[in-house]
Amino acid sequence: MINIISLNICMAQVKECYLLCILMSFSFAWTLK
Repeated sequence: MINIISLNICMAQVKECYLLCILMSFSFAWTLK
């Protein structure tokens, strides 16, 4: 059970970093425009 909870937290953090990475690359491409 604890492993599942920690796995969910890890996945949530990965999703956050993934969204942040997309946002950063989007703003970077926007400034290049």
